[in-house]
Amino acid sequence: MKKIIFLNLICVLFCFACTQDDDVSIDYTYDSWSLINVSGSLAGIDQDIEEGDIIWTFNASENTVTVVNTTTDEDITDFLDSGTYNYSYINNNAETELCSESLVIDNIDFGCVTIEGNTMRLSNTWLDGYQLTFVK
Repeated sequence: MKKIIFLNLICVLFCFACTQDDDVSIDYTYDSWSLINVSGSLAGIDQDIEEGDIIWTFNASENTVTVVNTTTDEDITDFLDSGTYNYSYINNNAETELCSESLVIDNIDFGCVTIEGNTMRLSNTWLDGYQLTFVK
């Protein structure tokens, strides 16, 4: 009987340990990312960018991103000129969105953030928007 009570207690503790409201914001603290590709939109663009031409450096303690944009190609969709911008997260409420939060920089909704190894993707393609691909 003690074993059954103990097992039930363990199950209850596991249920309470898991919550849906954990902070899912990704911490970019002082990470620098090189923009290497912009794709998507209604026009269906797919633009490769030379690694190192556009660098975004995130400062999580200040909620800022510093952009160093040295590209001179006017045809490149590069979004942000060189400078420092504030960033924040907004909650996604639509069922079609693929994540619970979107990254917003300088009032531009860049969508979901995915980091896999040394690659980061910002994607709001569900809105016929863009996907930006970065490498460290």
